[in-house]
Amino acid sequence: HREIHPTFGYEDDFLKAVDQDCQYPICHLPLREPFQTRCDHRCCKECIDERIEGAINSSSNIVCSEIVLFKDVFPDTATERKILSMAVRCPSEGCEWIGELKNREDHLRECPMFRVACHNYCVLLITRGTVLTHVRDECPLAIVSCPYAGMGCEATVSRQAMESHLNTAMNLHLNLACVRFQKTIVELVETRSQLQATRLQLERTKEELDTTTFVWKIDGFGGIFRQAMAGRNQTINSDPFYTKNGTGRYGYKLKVRISPNDQRTNQLSVFIIVMKGEYDAILPWPFTKKVKFTLIDQQADLDQRRNETAELFEQNISNFARPVTDENRGRGIVNFISHQALFTRRYIVDDTLFLQVDISKPSN
Repeated sequence: HREIHPTFGYEDDFLKAVDQDCQYPICHLPLREPFQTRCDHRCCKECIDERIEGAINSSSNIVCSEIVLFKDVFPDTATERKILSMAVRCPSEGCEWIGELKNREDHLRECPMFRVACHNYCVLLITRGTVLTHVRDECPLAIVSCPYAGMGCEATVSRQAMESHLNTAMNLHLNLACVRFQKTIVELVETRSQLQATRLQLERTKEELDTTTFVWKIDGFGGIFRQAMAGRNQTINSDPFYTKNGTGRYGYKLKVRISPNDQRTNQLSVFIIVMKGEYDAILPWPFTKKVKFTLIDQQADLDQRRNETAELFEQNISNFARPVTDENRGRGIVNFISHQALFTRRYIVDDTLFLQVDISKPSN
């Protein structure tokens, strides 16, 4: 019968073969905390301790047959330094760490591949690097929230008890889902309304960016009107102005013309005239903008104002083509406002008339 004795040397995977003088000749393992006897034999500290304490009675576990006493041995620090400086591989499967033996314990305290027990005591040994994933996704003893937590279920149970909870709380979950569904419908309706409002606001903003407003202040209108009625100075023109082009600073060059007493209708007529401008080469032609004329009622009370407006829809291509001379022929509304209506309301105050012209994108 062969007697089996404990081994105390290092069982690590050394990168290179360990010299024999650093091995215990019986177990052939590198010495752990080596001691040396007076007869130059080396043993692990634990082996010496066992021998001295009489825990092992056979002499086959120690190379020196003499009685070993504390006074007969001393630490072999040189051999210990040599062994601790040898390179070993990490014992954890899948870890590629290689380092000196003396650094192995420090590495194992952080090694992501080192197997540790789950802190939920689920009896599984898992690699340190997967502890969080294991607890989050797999551990049967981990406390988890109900899948219906987002709908209002406040239950938290172990993962292995979740199926039982889902079976017993089925009616509760159905009621919570119905409430949540109704709430979602309301939120969707509100979101749709907000999106519609945002779309309208964007359209208004875009229209404002594309709209040019020109206000023409006509002073001394009484004299202008009398001359027109007498057949002199049948038309007057505004100063030229440029339209906006979105966020750009270039546009069409235009001017406004009025005829206080249009001979065709005996009414006040208004016209828009496309002029030759400095940006014509980069503008689209013909001119297709919508033109809106507004004669502003100057009533002090804004609620009492009744502005006279008219829009120019029919656009003659020849009138709105790119000018080849200083200006094209005007295009407008010959019966914009009658003389009776002109003087009935407060369109003329202090002998001044205000005509507003809005140039914008045509309606689709």
